Amino acid sequence: MKENPVKNPKRSTLSLIDKWVVLPVAVVLIPFIIYGFVEPESFAKAASAVFDFSVENFGAILLLGPFFLVVFCVGMMFTKWGNIRIGGENAKPEMSRFSWFSIALTTCIGIGLVYYGTYEPLNFVVNPPAFLGIEGSSPAAVESWGYVFMHWLITPYSLYTAGGLCLTMMVYHARRKGKYSSGMYPLFGKRVDGRLGSVIDAFVLLVTFGGLCASIGVAALQLTGGTGYVFGKDFSNKTAYLLVILLVTALCILTTSTGLKKGMMYLAKINVVLFFALLLGAFLLGHTVFQMDSMTNALGYYLDNFLKISLNTEPGYQTGWVGEWTVFFNAWYLVCTPVFGIFLVKLAKGRTIREFIAVNLIGPSIFIFLWFGIFGGEAIYIQTNGIADLGAILQEKGAEVANFALAEYLPLAGFFKIGGLIAVFLSFATCVQSQILAISDSSTVNGAEESSPVKLRIFWGIIAGAFGCAVLLAGGYDSLQTVLVALGPIALILMLLSAAGFIKSLVQREKYDLVLKEETAAKIVKAKDKSEI
Repeated sequence: MKENPVKNPKRSTLSLIDKWVVLPVAVVLIPFIIYGFVEPESFAKAASAVFDFSVENFGAILLLGPFFLVVFCVGMMFTKWGNIRIGGENAKPEMSRFSWFSIALTTCIGIGLVYYGTYEPLNFVVNPPAFLGIEGSSPAAVESWGYVFMHWLITPYSLYTAGGLCLTMMVYHARRKGKYSSGMYPLFGKRVDGRLGSVIDAFVLLVTFGGLCASIGVAALQLTGGTGYVFGKDFSNKTAYLLVILLVTALCILTTSTGLKKGMMYLAKINVVLFFALLLGAFLLGHTVFQMDSMTNALGYYLDNFLKISLNTEPGYQTGWVGEWTVFFNAWYLVCTPVFGIFLVKLAKGRTIREFIAVNLIGPSIFIFLWFGIFGGEAIYIQTNGIADLGAILQEKGAEVANFALAEYLPLAGFFKIGGLIAVFLSFATCVQSQILAISDSSTVNGAEESSPVKLRIFWGIIAGAFGCAVLLAGGYDSLQTVLVALGPIALILMLLSAAGFIKSLVQREKYDLVLKEETAAKIVKAKDKSEI
């Protein structure tokens, strides 16, 4: 798959664009953005009503669906199909495992690590889920940790990995277009080459913008709040949010417009090295024994109660906690899944299905376990041992300062503060770049097989920045939740259809795998030539 923008004088930008994908999405998003800017209060009220409706009516399926996809993704490692080499028996990987891991980690969830890594474990101890019936204490720490790991450990990367996995057979073996609709070819046949495929890809783009909007919003909140906390200023205002979003989005538009595969790889590697430096520093300079005890105990509780906490809808309590946290996170991961799947499939060539799952799922899950365990464990130690009331700081200044407030009580505080800010910025940049690139490529007639025009990348970059600004200004974090939960059911349907198509392509591999047919024919010819000799 080519990565550099195509400059072909024989084909205009308009001829490369799939208008039946781009126009419907633009027609939906542009009025939505204008509404958010012009009537922010009305937008916020409408968003609140949509959120309540979505949680009440779709909350259960947004728990059950992701659970099924986790089982599907993990289970695929242990099937006979796990040995299939993506691209054929002789296909060679195009990058090292470390580069691959770096891109997978930072583009998919890097922003969430720094924002929630300290905040969520600490918050769940200070303010545990209401339906548990416990107050901030040691029991709260034990049970709340289970929900932290359920939100972050294997669920998000199972969904992202499944999104890419479901495209591998069609893109690399059936030689279909690098578009999400191609994954449904085994279900709908050649209809995915027509209007049906365009409708599917239009829905993919629509839900993708929900995930991109959330990533932009969370990063803007943390960059402004974190910078203000580190330098003793108050940047938690709408002007600062706008400025940060516009500057970083402009940078991402510029870099994605120059065909940036190597640049993204370098940024991702720098980001991961910085992540490891911050992680190792907090482990060695913090309360190491408590961190290890906390992680071990929390992992045991999580594994022991995985089914219970994954599918808990709190029907007898109805406190709203599950909707605001678990349903929200699942919806966020789901709306990001199609575009991250399109992006991750570009890294799949030459790897086996089992290896694809291991690097994209197991590697990041281990890193996330360590990150949350070390930073979250350190914050809990400081809070529960009376060293500082970090919970009060979060209550006053917001969730976005959690990591920086913790840094105050670590040796080399300046390193953790500045390093944290740089990590947020790099994660923001790599995440937005990858999503703009995937959105643009999937908007073209041939999908990712032919890199999208620069003008299209600029257009979607502008829309993404404007969408993030509109939602954040209209209702802040609450509006981000609404957008995701409202689009989550659509993303879930797309994922389930893709998974069904993938399974069918494996069961009927002889029918869909053109590469296998060619390899088999070549082996027959080779054997015949040997016998004649």
